[in-house]
Amino acid sequence: MLGSRQAAPETGFKSFLKDESVLPAGQERDSKSFNSFLKSRGKDSDANGNEPCETNGNIEEEELEDRPRANVLVLYGTEFGFSREIAEKLAQELKHTKEYRPRVLNMADCTEGLELNKHQAVLIPVSTQGDGVAPAEAREFCDWLESDAAPALRETYFSVCALGDKTYTHFCRCGKKVDARMEALGARRMVDRVDVDKEDWDAVNGWISSVISSLSSLPLIKELRSSQVEVSSTKAKWGKSRPYPAKLVSVERLCQIQRDTDKDTICVQLSVGDSGLCYEPGDALGVYPANRGQDVEDLLEALSEDGNQLVTIPSWHYSEVDAEGNPLRTEGRMALREALTKCYDIREPRMSLLSNLLEQMSSIPTNGHTLQIQKIQNLLSDGLAKSAKVEKYLAQRHVLDVVRDFAVAKLPLDKFLSSLRQLQPRLYSISSSQLEGEDRVSLTVAIVRYEALGKDRVGVCSTFLSDRVDQGSRIPIFVSKNPDFRLPRDSRTPIVMIGPGTGLAPFRAFVKERILREKIHSEEHGPAMLFFGCRDSKQDYLYGDLLESWHDEGKIELVTAFSRMQEKKVYVQTRLREESCAKRVWDLVSQGGHIYICGDANHMAGEVEQALLEIFSNNLPQSDVFPQVDATKRAVAYLQSLSEEHRYERDVWFS
Repeated sequence: MLGSRQAAPETGFKSFLKDESVLPAGQERDSKSFNSFLKSRGKDSDANGNEPCETNGNIEEEELEDRPRANVLVLYGTEFGFSREIAEKLAQELKHTKEYRPRVLNMADCTEGLELNKHQAVLIPVSTQGDGVAPAEAREFCDWLESDAAPALRETYFSVCALGDKTYTHFCRCGKKVDARMEALGARRMVDRVDVDKEDWDAVNGWISSVISSLSSLPLIKELRSSQVEVSSTKAKWGKSRPYPAKLVSVERLCQIQRDTDKDTICVQLSVGDSGLCYEPGDALGVYPANRGQDVEDLLEALSEDGNQLVTIPSWHYSEVDAEGNPLRTEGRMALREALTKCYDIREPRMSLLSNLLEQMSSIPTNGHTLQIQKIQNLLSDGLAKSAKVEKYLAQRHVLDVVRDFAVAKLPLDKFLSSLRQLQPRLYSISSSQLEGEDRVSLTVAIVRYEALGKDRVGVCSTFLSDRVDQGSRIPIFVSKNPDFRLPRDSRTPIVMIGPGTGLAPFRAFVKERILREKIHSEEHGPAMLFFGCRDSKQDYLYGDLLESWHDEGKIELVTAFSRMQEKKVYVQTRLREESCAKRVWDLVSQGGHIYICGDANHMAGEVEQALLEIFSNNLPQSDVFPQVDATKRAVAYLQSLSEEHRYERDVWFS
């Protein structure tokens, strides 16, 4: 049954204004108060009608209940916390109806499955990571759901809220797969799946409204107490929510820096001790950074807040433990300065920060603040939701910039903190093989420095690693598995690797793995062709000496593209189109070879793929398997077949 979706509210600035026609007779606006021009809203809601969620993902059962309630499972899978935010909001709204007893579970806590058949209603917000895979910590659950171990669900109702990003090819792929699998297991879809692009709260709120409406029409059993259903899970292990405190061994500069515009990249070596952490070439390492101290102090000053005051640790903050797994905290509070340093993203402001500032401005007199009021009126003239003007404003600014722009609207501290994003870990492709040493892991990290609004900016994690941690310091890390970017099982299989810049990182691991397999296990390895590109061989030729030695020793066939060393720029896709390279690539693929691309998805990945299609178009004959008359269509079909056979794999990102 499909529940009704509420109509989207008006989103222009007029939607915030009172209707003059409904003022009581004889009442006039106070021209000195901005509040007199605004509609009133519930004290706990923002401009989109979103109520703040409880800080704890577990919705506690009331000690005394005056009526039976229906048990409902809210099961989420998340990479960056948005699915959890939706799950908590949904659970709050379900609880407020006084008809349902929601239980919130993270797929990461159900690694060996879940007795889904004992749940009468399951509501699933789940995100898609990267190029169409499940969130890292939800993969074991999703694999279990796809397996024969998952039970029949003929008595279970369900609905899926699939989260994704339309800039990626496989938009909402994980949510779509979970939705299809639930149906295949016999579960009854109560509300059609909703596919959400980025943080589209209109779509999310529509799904929540439809779900709650639909639940009311279902024959759910109501009980006075919650039915506890066992969760199959393994003992506590290292992961995203419980990162291992790795020791920083070394930081090596890989570039020759002569100008401010030169590329700067480092090789970071970490020790994982006897943690038991395992990784494979192709996996990534998640690193939890800390915000720059001066940025935190500047924000505290702008807020006029004491950094030593204690605040509640947000529920999504990772467990801080020592190398043996012993908790480093026994209380649920920390100093505000520390919270802003390690818990909150003070770089990327959320839309809710603007809406909360707008609400706060409703309580201040207009006199003396006309310019700030006009500024926010102009900014919000097209509304908050999906406003290009608002998105552009936020994209150029850090949280501090927004706070200073609207300094007159000082938010209460708890409301300010609730307007901030979670400080997310950064994922870096691992550039080492664990065959080198079980306790070591290497990363190749590009240092981010830039200017915006006339101010110097830095990347939070890259400069954390390069500038703000000392040798021997402990850094919270976890392994993020990437099963869709793997070396062939047979080392004799040819491989073609295309990775300009830091896209080289996983291929350094690939080649090391193959060399060490041959040395340790006497495994013969097949041809390995590597396309690497950078600006200048004398400036940012990452691991140049190592690559050249591998080439000289016959370990790889190296093709380089130095874009700024001649009048006409040369890129890896340029080299791919050269006759000799195109012929060699086709020969290797024809022998059953695998193709890998790693790096920038904005331009490079698409242009490389186009070059590959040209190679296939020029070489692939018409056949019973590929009967298309048009060579271009035949090439597209061939590339698709390689992808389905896991012989064409990409690890790309939008910068």
